[in-house]
Amino acid sequence: ALLDRANQIGAIACESGEHWRPEIPLIGDNSVTGAMIAIELVKDRATREPAADEVLAAVKYCAEHGVLTMRAGLYANCVRLLMPLVISDDQLHEGLDVFGEALRAVTG
Repeated sequence: ALLDRANQIGAIACESGEHWRPEIPLIGDNSVTGAMIAIELVKDRATREPAADEVLAAVKYCAEHGVLTMRAGLYANCVRLLMPLVISDDQLHEGLDVFGEALRAVTG
């Protein structure tokens, strides 16, 4: 049951990420392992130049709006999301909405 929930959370988050991709050019690649997700931010999808400053700004925005995230990745250009398995779908969507707002805010 826990593994199923982890995969369900990951699927919901990935679905949100696919909706953001067309409007937020900073999104590069993402990595999903159950409920743990890493979203890479890049200045340009073609060159894959890391967007570390934008990650820091997104993490700060999320924290200011009640959602805890963290920087990750070799170049600190990934945002890591790790949702608790007991999160409700409403809470998950609320947190993902804040993260989407953060991405829009740092895109400028």
